Amino acid sequence: TTIRFALQHKQRKLFPIPWTMTVWLKSLKTSSRRAVKTSNALLRSTMKAFKRFLVSNMQMNLLGSHDTIRILTALSGEDPSEKNNDYLFSKKLSESEYNNGKRLLISAYTILATLPGIPSIYYADEVGMQGYSDPFNRLSFPWGKEDDDILSPYKKIGKLRRENTVYKKGEFKLIHLCRNLLVFSRVDKDSEFI
Repeated sequence: TTIRFALQHKQRKLFPIPWTMTVWLKSLKTSSRRAVKTSNALLRSTMKAFKRFLVSNMQMNLLGSHDTIRILTALSGEDPSEKNNDYLFSKKLSESEYNNGKRLLISAYTILATLPGIPSIYYADEVGMQGYSDPFNRLSFPWGKEDDDILSPYKKIGKLRRENTVYKKGEFKLIHLCRNLLVFSRVDKDSEFI
């Protein structure tokens, strides 16, 4: 059901690259060979077609927006299909779901931030905000409850991007993709990062 939910998610049409990353990352916790095979094929085809999706190195890339379920919830929460708004309003990730979501979110943002384009962060995703679809993805910023376990890696990745021009103009090359490993490089005349 995790993969089915992700495949039905409207993010696939609006944002194909981060959407496929979300599907792939969610498949890491499943034992279904079919789900793994489907998500690997989906991510592989999207990454190979990346240049077609890429408008320029100025393309805005994002994991979440006001049109989508909060990325932390999408990565680790339950399928909201057939759930009413009262249930979704009160639903929070369990501690284990939250911790799994944090790990996947940091991986997803690392991938997104090192792809060509400019990573864009929907407010409060960088501090662990949860929520299902609108209006639950538009709640107030959680001042005083920011999760530094998420914020700190976001800051480090931002610093990495600022200090290395390869992430601004470097060429993208897919090197390897299998069940739980995605390897790509960014190359320019001065450096190569894998």
